[in-house]
Amino acid sequence: TVLSDGAQLLFAGIAEKHGLNENAKLYRRETDGRMTLLNGTGLHGFYGSVGSDVFTGCGVDEAAPQIGDKLYLTDTQDTDAPLIAVDVRTGEVERVTPAHGSIGECVRFGEGFAVTALRGGQGQELYAVALDGSETQLSHFNTTLAEEYAYSKPEPLFTVNERGDTIHGFVIKPVGFTEGKRYPAVFDVHGGPKTAYGDVYFHEMQLWASRGFAVFFCNPTGSDGKGDAFADIRGAYGTVDFRDL
Repeated sequence: TVLSDGAQLLFAGIAEKHGLNENAKLYRRETDGRMTLLNGTGLHGFYGSVGSDVFTGCGVDEAAPQIGDKLYLTDTQDTDAPLIAVDVRTGEVERVTPAHGSIGECVRFGEGFAVTALRGGQGQELYAVALDGSETQLSHFNTTLAEEYAYSKPEPLFTVNERGDTIHGFVIKPVGFTEGKRYPAVFDVHGGPKTAYGDVYFHEMQLWASRGFAVFFCNPTGSDGKGDAFADIRGAYGTVDFRDL
């Protein structure tokens, strides 16, 4: 990404400790070629990977908007993909949008930004985002999802695994759920494995729920959003991740 002062921000995956699972490090390259590591914490992927089957967006690209000393990008943080601000001088990362969900793309708009986002139980819409993170919904292309079809809200589930890591998951109860009644269940496992599930609208899962199934899903070891060490599952496929599931 070329900055307003001519320097560049480079997102470089050098795989020095966690292999292909390692998040990119953030470097600043000055116009004279000098390179400085700005952020190497491994906690940020600088792109959103919270999955859905009704979602689009290009994430990080060279058109990432810059305002002052801050560059605005998406990120994956546990089960959310918020808008973040990265200080182009220090590499410090600040979450901008507090709302749960997943942002797919961000461009400059007015004094702030326009983003595509999944929020709650509706499909992707266009939002105006102010610099303080407040949002105004601009489009209602997918409001019919909630108006015409039954929706069952994902409810959080948590467990602690053998490593002491909290595994974040969800259950979607069948539409018309009655307490005490037995239901068939679908356990939906994401691929990647370095991606993440959240509580955003997922058509496939809602279809199962509407047909009388309970749906379970979670982010086992190897998933995105919790840093390099959690994502690094090389040589351990089918062990700790399977036990998490």
